[in-house]
Amino acid sequence: MAIIGRRRDGSALERRLTKRTRTLRFYNEDLATVDLAALAAAPQLQGLDLAHNPLEQVDLAPLARCCPTLTAVALQARAPIDLRPLASLPSLASVHLHCGDEWPPLDLSPLTGLPLLSLSVYGGGFETIDLSPLARCESLELLTIESAPIRALDLSPLAAAVGLQNCYVGHCPDLRALDLEVCARWPRLKRLLVTYSPITSLDLAPLSGCTQLEGLTLNGLQLTSLDVTPTAALPLFKDLSALPGKGRVGPVMTLSAPRSAVVAPAIKQYLGFGQIMRAGVATHVLRDLSWSYDSEPWPSRQHLSDAIDARQREIRGDRGRWDPATRVLAVPQVDVVWEDFSSNDGPEVARVASVDGGGLTALDVMWGIERAFGPRIATRDHRFFEGLTLRRETAWDPVPRYDLSLGS
Repeated sequence: MAIIGRRRDGSALERRLTKRTRTLRFYNEDLATVDLAALAAAPQLQGLDLAHNPLEQVDLAPLARCCPTLTAVALQARAPIDLRPLASLPSLASVHLHCGDEWPPLDLSPLTGLPLLSLSVYGGGFETIDLSPLARCESLELLTIESAPIRALDLSPLAAAVGLQNCYVGHCPDLRALDLEVCARWPRLKRLLVTYSPITSLDLAPLSGCTQLEGLTLNGLQLTSLDVTPTAALPLFKDLSALPGKGRVGPVMTLSAPRSAVVAPAIKQYLGFGQIMRAGVATHVLRDLSWSYDSEPWPSRQHLSDAIDARQREIRGDRGRWDPATRVLAVPQVDVVWEDFSSNDGPEVARVASVDGGGLTALDVMWGIERAFGPRIATRDHRFFEGLTLRRETAWDPVPRYDLSLGS
């Protein structure tokens, strides 16, 4: 029996080591010290796991001499570990690092030139991780960065990692942005997970060429909106999750492509559940606008616009700026429904269209309603404009339908 190390209670950790020993796993053994020179009795060792132990430090120097065929290591220590001995392990393909709070910025240069398939970094006390030493690592298939206090993460050095299949970045409480542009260089990417970090926006455009993508997990972020259009044509894309963090509302997912162009099973499923909105077709329009209708029709668009502008300034002051040219909808026309409760004739519908054939502007909407209903609304109790609300079942129709909300 060889003594590998000692636990915090002073007891020895012993293992029978032979030339046939291929894997040693000391996961959560409460190890306080370890002596890797003892591994000389297992020269054919391929896997070594020292993770989740309260080790003060680990000396990797004996590995190249004792275990030259090592292919996978999982390491953890409170004090920084000198990774340079790993460069002498020509078969090393998997490295998992559980970093202590006292670790300085991680130096991955010893991994340069190794046939690395998997790299995982957990914890640490550094604000960023320099991945540039892996710039020529074409063999990498799995990258995991979890529970790290990083404030920035540049993935672009991994542009040459054309074999990358899985990428996971999660539980990083200070990471507020992540650029996915490099994903366009990963044609074999199958799963991307970006989770439980205060990221407020994420551009999925680089994923449009990832034809092997099967899953995308964006749980626990602080997204308010998410354009899933870049994933709509991916034939293998079947799993999508964007659950909000505790106490938050999930992002509004939008799609700018026609429903008929959707190939991805995940997007089809969300569309079937009514959980993806048509891009540019907002659920609510002009809800913050202060306006009441007048019994006399306005003679022109400009007269109406000037009156609305004056009303905003009167009621809202500096916060009431009115911009008539703002595109409030991406579609060129909508149907507006007015429910006149003083009449038994039922709701009225008016077609509101843009003047230039493009998306509807704020003035297009207000002028269209004014011409169709304005003077008549002015004679009713409910004559104060409170915005438009989409009838969700019409969102994908050529002409969406909105209910006109009025108050008294």
